[in-house]
Amino acid sequence: MQACDRCYRRKSKCDKSIPACSQCLRARATCHYVDRTREPTVRREVFDRVERRLRQAEAKNRALSSQLMAYQSSRSDEARHEEDQDSQRPSQISEASFPFDRTEVADEVSFLSRQAGGDGQYLGVASGVVFANLVQGIASLNPPAQHGQFPHRVSLRSGTQPNSSLSLAQETLPPERVARHLHHAYLNHDHLCFPFLNRRSVLANLDRIYADGSVLETDAGSAFIFYMIQAIAMASAHKCEWQSLPESENFQARAMARVNEVLQCTNIRALQAVLLLCQYRMTSSAEETSASLWHMVGIAARMCFEMGLHRNQTYHTPTTSHSSPELLAESETRRRCFWSVLDMDRVVSITLGRPLAIHLEDVDTALPDPDLDESNELDGDKPHGVPSPIAIFNHITRYRILSGKVMVSLHGNRGQSHDEISIGDRRSTLFRELENWRSETKDLRLIADTQKTRQSSFLSPEWYELLYYNTLLMLYRPSPALSNVQIRTPLALQPIFDASKEAISRYAMLHTSQRINYTWITLHAVFMAGLSYIYAVSGHFRARRVNNSSSYSTTTLTADPSILEVVNTCRSCSIVLVAVSERWATPRHCHKVFDRLGDAVLADVISFFTKPQQTDSLALSGQQQKTLHDTTRRNALLHLVSGVDLALRDCFDDLQHFHDAHGGDGPIQQLSQDWLDEIGGMALDARKKHPI
Repeated sequence: MQACDRCYRRKSKCDKSIPACSQCLRARATCHYVDRTREPTVRREVFDRVERRLRQAEAKNRALSSQLMAYQSSRSDEARHEEDQDSQRPSQISEASFPFDRTEVADEVSFLSRQAGGDGQYLGVASGVVFANLVQGIASLNPPAQHGQFPHRVSLRSGTQPNSSLSLAQETLPPERVARHLHHAYLNHDHLCFPFLNRRSVLANLDRIYADGSVLETDAGSAFIFYMIQAIAMASAHKCEWQSLPESENFQARAMARVNEVLQCTNIRALQAVLLLCQYRMTSSAEETSASLWHMVGIAARMCFEMGLHRNQTYHTPTTSHSSPELLAESETRRRCFWSVLDMDRVVSITLGRPLAIHLEDVDTALPDPDLDESNELDGDKPHGVPSPIAIFNHITRYRILSGKVMVSLHGNRGQSHDEISIGDRRSTLFRELENWRSETKDLRLIADTQKTRQSSFLSPEWYELLYYNTLLMLYRPSPALSNVQIRTPLALQPIFDASKEAISRYAMLHTSQRINYTWITLHAVFMAGLSYIYAVSGHFRARRVNNSSSYSTTTLTADPSILEVVNTCRSCSIVLVAVSERWATPRHCHKVFDRLGDAVLADVISFFTKPQQTDSLALSGQQQKTLHDTTRRNALLHLVSGVDLALRDCFDDLQHFHDAHGGDGPIQQLSQDWLDEIGGMALDARKKHPI
């Protein structure tokens, strides 16, 4: 008989007891025996993930099949006519169409990009493979023909617009009422956080499309923006019915059919196209997008530098001579594009634990001017009492800048040498800046949504409080900047405990009111708040067991969290994790990992409160007191590695690979590694000095 699955994975000795071995019983883990002499086993979560993706793919295929049937029936005669014309003009076919396989395009571009510079080693985002993948997005809508001709291929030349599957986009336009509703939903939510599009131009573009359907054929930029707004708004507006809505992916696929024509123009519209793709990948749960989003944000940052958007001298101002309203509006849109890229860079880089693409030392441009907000002239579209969208965006941008400072100062290069005093001064300075930002939130005059009208989370005071507590966690969690000057100085756990508890409370509130943003970034933030809470609670009770006294110190909380408090907080975090994670095909079910850690820390808390009363040491002799003290301390040290610490060891690989799709040194990886370092030495010393 072989070892159980858990002992086999941990490479520990298994006594092979039935129904559960002693190792699994001690860790309160499920004991499962498998026959490894036969076919390799597949974990249950892999089956669940495949089944979920299959259901989504089937729903999408049904929608696409119905559209394809309607398209083929209406275009069959025209397609035959085009084949006859193309057969008479073979030279035009080779020049205007695209008779290549999807994989052939990627292979050719990849080969040329690697060999042109003489370096055959590097194959990354700058090699042109990203562009080839975009071309494959077009080819996926137009499979190769069966008879050697390619009448429906889309031309890559911006001046050539053959009749192709783009006609399908025109024939299947959504009803105008639905399109307007989605556009206004985008402008009233997603546009608040990233206002890189001109509101007036977006609505004018919508009017043009429904007044003249040929706009989608002749203007690739307008078509791309129209479909991407539909896709983003559909993913956000119907986030509660995510499993039955393949329409968002369909709109995005139609936009991708024109993306190469848009990106050929080296102007602000190409940057806006990249930003729309980034925004869609932030909201859509169609695939794992964290790594690709980081690459695309990096491309957008370099486009900003190339166009000089980081320099203030490239913009028109009201005081500049010959500055017409049109030039001012265009200049302000360019400015908003740059700051939107910086905001995206902060969000993605901090979440993934990667270096920032834009540094403030290279930037001298000012924030957008709220007085030049075009929405001020569209009062009919603006809900009553809502503050200026640009004022909201500027406030969010100031927060992103501050969070970037915290990232660089406290969680940057581990190789730099710092001392505790300088780090403490930085932390105090950043804390004061954070408090000032929090006080400025009141100037926005945000109104709490007491009627549960599902207004945008960016108009909710709870969302800004959430940002505040998330940054507190960044400020006070273990800092890698101190790794060279201290072995392990216990941190003050109270700020981590308070901030994580308040953050979980705000996430639960937004989820209950259906205003939470169901994105993979939110998934990371919620899990980080929950992990920080368990870290603080476990550290508190570990210190209390070691000290074996009723006194409190800087290494503990000011009061013992009650059992009910721990239960309610862990349950609230788990509910939000389940709601958000079910939309994302995470390789490890993060809510299961959190539940295991939460159950373990709860068991430790219950054990602490239900332990037997200590014997009065005053009534004992000196030898008895010494024996009691040694026994108590030995038991305390041995119990340091029980419960939640053992659960952390078992879940450590899952925490270090929260998303297999990305690498980096994110906050979840950092905190779990620091936690393991804290308990690692304690456990070994306890077992060496006090063998059982």
